[in-house]
Amino acid sequence: MFGKTRVVSPQANALFDDLAQRTGARPKWNFHKYLIDRRGEVVKSFGSSVEPDSQPVITEIERLLASE
Repeated sequence: MFGKTRVVSPQANALFDDLAQRTGARPKWNFHKYLIDRRGEVVKSFGSSVEPDSQPVITEIERLLASE
């Protein structure tokens, strides 16, 4: 978790490559966020400009918690 990895080049880490394919949103900069549900399914992607404690992120997390 603490090692440096590539997320956008041809040598992109397999995890980020898979997340980008599933959401259609490839990270453009640090702090891109992917929301994954309890079953391990990718739910949503939030770009670097979206703060982790912003209302859209909180709303989506609360929706998921209420439905599971």
